[in-house]
Formats: sequence, C-alpha cells, structure tokens
Amino acid sequence: MTRKLDDDPYTDTSWGVLTGYDWENALAIAKHREPLVVKKVASGTEFATQMIAEGQSFDTSVNNKHIKMDPGGKAEQLDGPDGTTEALVDQLNDYKEDLAITGGR
Repeated sequence: MTRKLDDDPYTDTSWGVLTGYDWENALAIAKHREPLVVKKVASGTEFATQMIAEGQSFDTSVNNKHIKMDPGGKAEQLDGPDGTTEALVDQLNDYKEDLAITGGR
C-alpha cells in the first residue's frame, strides 16, 4: 500500500512507535514541530560520540568498559565496574541525559 503513493517501487512513508504517559501525552509529542536536539547521551552500548557534545556509556557486552566524554572534550575509555546494572541505573537517575540508549539483548 505505501509503495502505491507514487510511481517508484519504494515505500513512501516512515513509521515508528510513539509512547507517552497516556494517549494525550503521546498525541502532544506527535504534534510537536520543533527539532529534537540531542547533546547529552547515556548508554549501555557503544554510540557515535562524534555526534554529541557530552556522553558516557557502560558497555554491557565488554566487561569494565566505560566511555566518558566531557563537554567539548574527546571520548576516553575508563575502567568501569564488573557489573553494569547499578552503574546504568545510577546514570539514568542522576545524569540528566537527552537520550538513553540500551542494548538489544
């Protein structure tokens, strides 16, 4: 159906899953027209640090791998904890990130 909106064989729409606290909140998000600007990232997996101003990750697939990038700095690898669960929870509670990324396992 989405390939029939014009003459080429490619799909002509994008889709996504939008959630909110309730349907009214989700609708308000859908109606938002300002661009989303991500400056600070918290993650449980690697991400493109060159695309942000600040961020850190505790890599759940590599033991003790902690990447931290301070504002305006370069990303550096630090020694992280043996287990990442507590570090990730603390990060999500305290870091005040614009975007949280999780692994897909």
